[in-house]
Amino acid sequence: MSGKSIIFCVGISLFIQLLMTQAGFSQVKGGIHFHAFADNREYQYQYQYPQTIFGFRFTPYLSKTIDSVHYFRAGINTLYEFGGTITSKNFTPEIYYNYRGKTIDFKFGSFSRRDDMADYSLLLLTDTLLYFRPTVQGLMAKYKKSRVSLKFWLDWVSRQTEKNKEQFLFGLAARYQLGPVFAENQFSMLHDAFASVRTPNDVLHDNGANILKIGFEKEKFLKLDKLMVGFGWASGYQRARALNQLETPDGFINELLVEKKWFIFKNTFYAGDGFNQIYGDKFYRSRKYNRSDFKIRFFRKSKVNCLFTYSLHRIEKKWDNQQALQLFFEM
Repeated sequence: MSGKSIIFCVGISLFIQLLMTQAGFSQVKGGIHFHAFADNREYQYQYQYPQTIFGFRFTPYLSKTIDSVHYFRAGINTLYEFGGTITSKNFTPEIYYNYRGKTIDFKFGSFSRRDDMADYSLLLLTDTLLYFRPTVQGLMAKYKKSRVSLKFWLDWVSRQTEKNKEQFLFGLAARYQLGPVFAENQFSMLHDAFASVRTPNDVLHDNGANILKIGFEKEKFLKLDKLMVGFGWASGYQRARALNQLETPDGFINELLVEKKWFIFKNTFYAGDGFNQIYGDKFYRSRKYNRSDFKIRFFRKSKVNCLFTYSLHRIEKKWDNQQALQLFFEM
């Protein structure tokens, strides 16, 4: 284990001891988030990576409610993959300020991606980000009033150095709900700029996509706990500026979600041009793709949630499959 890793481990030990003695701090609360996962991906598709993601994330934190709208939280999001080695990359600060008003929710710092970005389409942001880039490092502003909800976010991926490029993700989501009928738009873009010392081969890239969708969503519909049907159009903007290269893929996307007690079924179908989204799911490089998720919720209580998912991926007349067991614990 490297010296930096030892320092991180000692820091976590001290942090946990601080949690254990939190009673001595006025109005400061401590907590723990635990996420264990076993995700086996039997992929044959040329652009995907077959792997088993097996391990857990553990996040101890302290929080302080300043008043009715101002909130501050500091913690450490830690990753351990079974059989792996521990390095400084396994530790991510989760420290942020949060303004929580009646219509506006604003965060600034390093905060959980799962809490705020899990609803994004996989075409835009792949689900492996929830394992390996668990925090949004930047800011997010959300507005919600009556039938309208808006969300803007900025995630700084790489700070510019002599060798590292300046890279950041940003996006906007908007939704209008009228009874069970909704219209929704999701957008994200990666801005891939230059290192401070440029090389002749450096090219500035913009890698973005947008999904506009309309649909029907209602809880307690017929005998179902929830039903959602959505139809949309995806369009991309993939540009290499200095090379004057521009690609604008587009295609049709359809989603179906059914929930009944402990069972969940979700199906997503895409047909159109292949999308080369750097931070999107690589299955969407295909011109025709269907994903069917069969989910079993073993138990779901206020503090514990356990979910098994069997996924079938249909890519241009071929089948891939995936099995994932996830456990969430909060205290």
